[in-house]
Amino acid sequence: MQPTHKHSYHEIIHALLNNKDEAYFLNYIKSNNFNEDELAGLKLFLENNNYNSALLKDFLNPPDFDITLKPLNAYTIYYKIAAAIILLMIVGVLTKLYFFNQQTLQNYWVQDTGFKVLMGNENKGASIANGMSFYKAQQFKEAITEFSLNHYNDTAIYYSGICFIKLNQLDSAEKYLQNLPQTSHYKNKSMYYIALSYLFNNKQNQALHIFNTTDFDDNEMELKKKLILNEYKAK
Repeated sequence: MQPTHKHSYHEIIHALLNNKDEAYFLNYIKSNNFNEDELAGLKLFLENNNYNSALLKDFLNPPDFDITLKPLNAYTIYYKIAAAIILLMIVGVLTKLYFFNQQTLQNYWVQDTGFKVLMGNENKGASIANGMSFYKAQQFKEAITEFSLNHYNDTAIYYSGICFIKLNQLDSAEKYLQNLPQTSHYKNKSMYYIALSYLFNNKQNQALHIFNTTDFDDNEMELKKKLILNEYKAK
């Protein structure tokens, strides 16, 4: 089979369930992004299970509860297929919502490129420099690890909060950004990212309250704040 050949959901499922060209189809799913709900849901399922096809087979063909071995009648088979399809469609919908949120996040995101290492006496520690290097390279987990060595440093707290948003760990992002003192150089900008975190953590009222009551010093933040408020007024 040619790697560029397009395969349908039913073709892939049939092949995987029957151990036919399994390595090829797993690689095909891993190497492509899909717009179809069923294929997107299938890819998400396999990604979350390290592309273990055995787990997929167990998912689509769960064992009977009855300990006696009875032949499956036609209705039982149909119910199992229908249940599997429904579950995969639900996964597909959740996948679409996830990518929608990511797309909207990019629309509202204001990129803070980070300071030029090193900046100021308070930020001359090696862990701050290393954390900022990881941050600028978009290696957010590694950046958080380095920043965590400076619990009381405003720079470490602020950029850790941004990293947590990028990792979609919104509760942690809120916690870090809210810990910045009122006198912090980053306080005004942090309010934007707190509101953004609220927005994507299903706390729209809290997000809109910040946007309605805060004027941002950063021009791009102020502009995107107005775009967000206009969008929610139109709903």
